[in-house]
Amino acid sequence: MSARRAARLAEVVAKVSVPVLAVGLAGYVLVEPPKQLARAAVHHQPTAVPLESTALVCPGPETVGVRGADADHPATPPSPAQVAAAAPPDTVRPAGVGGAGGRVVIGRGADAVAVDRSGTAALLAQASTSAAASVPVTAVEAAAPGLVAEQLTVTRRGDERGAASATCLAASDDQWLVGGGTDVGRRGRLVLANPHDASADVTVDVLSTQGAVARTPGSTVAVPPHSRVVLLLDALAAKATSPVVHVRSTGGSVTAVLSDTYLDGTTPRGIDDVVAAMPPARQALVPGVRVDGRAVLRLAVPGDAEAVVQVSALGRSGATDLPDGGVVRVPAGTTRDVSLDSLPKGDYGLKVVSDVPVVAGAWVERRAGGIGEFAWSATSGPVTSLAGVARADVSGGRTDIVLTAPRQDAHVDVVTVAADGTATTREVDVAAGTTQAVQVSGSVWVRPKQGSGEVVAARFTQYDDAAGPLVTTGPLRQVALTRVPTDLAPADR
Repeated sequence: MSARRAARLAEVVAKVSVPVLAVGLAGYVLVEPPKQLARAAVHHQPTAVPLESTALVCPGPETVGVRGADADHPATPPSPAQVAAAAPPDTVRPAGVGGAGGRVVIGRGADAVAVDRSGTAALLAQASTSAAASVPVTAVEAAAPGLVAEQLTVTRRGDERGAASATCLAASDDQWLVGGGTDVGRRGRLVLANPHDASADVTVDVLSTQGAVARTPGSTVAVPPHSRVVLLLDALAAKATSPVVHVRSTGGSVTAVLSDTYLDGTTPRGIDDVVAAMPPARQALVPGVRVDGRAVLRLAVPGDAEAVVQVSALGRSGATDLPDGGVVRVPAGTTRDVSLDSLPKGDYGLKVVSDVPVVAGAWVERRAGGIGEFAWSATSGPVTSLAGVARADVSGGRTDIVLTAPRQDAHVDVVTVAADGTATTREVDVAAGTTQAVQVSGSVWVRPKQGSGEVVAARFTQYDDAAGPLVTTGPLRQVALTRVPTDLAPADR
């Protein structure tokens, strides 16, 4: 590395010590606001009110409904997708964001399932995997603040053997999906869902180790209102190595999930869903990376300048050394897979610091003989008020909440809510620069205590199986609790 590039990276790393934190969709960035803006905020601070409604979208059955194909015909049909949703109990909500009443609704029309808000997850098992439709999750009144939902599919035999889960998110007009592949036997299905009343025009771009992939006729597609479109990754980017998918929409926003399935001849090698990562940033953290075999960190540089990146693996006892000090170079407009095979078995949060904005995600594999299984982890931002996950009821599994404190000691409450609505709170301390896992059951909420340092969270789930474990993971994202009414927006004076 040149002295100039080393100095640039050192400058980026040094910024971590700046004491003021700003949190946004781009992850966490440390900044010092101008004093005049800080003074203006005191005089023009708008008043936030609790959300009255929230809408999330789950992808629905990922392996059917491919555009341009009559049908997908796996040797064994996949298990039905299960969707769980939950609203946080009043005991974990901030003051003033509570109240009685409210409903959570999963699905649409006659197939919808509705429950009153009680902190209990609502569950929907889709009756038919041939129904090529996304699954909306909505909440109103007191159930709206903090709504979370998750889709889970567990298949124990056949071509689609594995566990796949997707955090159900709100629609967006700009998303990055870090994962998938186009190897022989690899099948990537990009599920685009439009929850709105108007059509959305979507453009899909793919980066690879060779650079930006030329667009195909299928790279631009219209997604009708309240519908979804499923595209094949190898049709968008044939033979692209280490792909990273960028989804942008105009005229309306969509949700995007990439289903990654691997079949080695007739031997299943795993399946998982890739959800949207945090947007490009100079600092990122990939939580919930449980290493027990092969593991890879995938990086992508969307801009026109090469990135010099330093990767730190924060485990239970602190940072673990990586080859070459964890410093790697990624050319502009390309992707790179960084091997993590040298890491000892354990849970990690991968801290990424770069001199130019990057996106990142991680992949871990389990192998038992020839049969395999894998899980994709997406970047996530710090939990500053509340994050949660709704858990589907699938027997034989163990779920851990994996917490990483990237810089300072973190102190959080981990609140689990059983099916009968009973809440149990566990206080967890995570030392600076370490990662800790907490076994949980039911729906789970993570709430930092006053004075806590940053904490980034993920969920890792493993199911026992005679042919080898089934694994899947997902980030715990900060939930939306309030909104600022447009008529209360600050005015210039």
